[in-house]
Amino acid sequence: MKRFGIVFYLLLLFPICCFSQQDCDKKTLLDADLKLVPKDVCIRKEYVINYIYSKYNCTDFNKDGLTDFVFSMRKKEKTIGDTTFLVFYKMNIDSSYTLIKCFDNIIPIYFDPNVEVPNLKNENLHRIFQCYSIPNPLNHVEITDDKIEMIVNFDDHFYESITYQYVFDSTKNDWVLIEKIYYQGDMGKHLSIKLNDKLSKFSYCNQTME
Repeated sequence: MKRFGIVFYLLLLFPICCFSQQDCDKKTLLDADLKLVPKDVCIRKEYVINYIYSKYNCTDFNKDGLTDFVFSMRKKEKTIGDTTFLVFYKMNIDSSYTLIKCFDNIIPIYFDPNVEVPNLKNENLHRIFQCYSIPNPLNHVEITDDKIEMIVNFDDHFYESITYQYVFDSTKNDWVLIEKIYYQGDMGKHLSIKLNDKLSKFSYCNQTME
């Protein structure tokens, strides 16, 4: 395992807003997905919707019986240092959609997965890369109803990882950590979690085994 437990805060290093008042575009990486995008959904003009989570699983994250719209967006052609956003829209009773959350801290900053030690001239990017155990530490994100599961790898062979389980808390308008398990091979160990540890506070730079 390398680059573990170093604390930097991605949001301070890369203060990126998901949207601006001028942003209202709709593009999808797959042409067939465009028809799935509700009319109320807007994305950054230079971005595309590259994955629609609600296409595969029920995503009623506020448990009101209405199917919400959850997706990730990124630049069509990725370059080193690019951010991929994880975006949550809730469906309203009139079938319109409202933006609830846009996370820039869940899907890792893009680095070339084929280069283990890149020559990064940007100091902020270098610091972020030092936080990552491997160029892309996120194994997967699964979103079903009000639950989010994340698996974070610490080696290319998936021998060491941590699984995070979050559940949506409407009073906080955020997902709260309910379970954290460290795996070494097939052996799992439950790790302690902090009260009200929110998804919005997740950082690859603050991983602990405690």
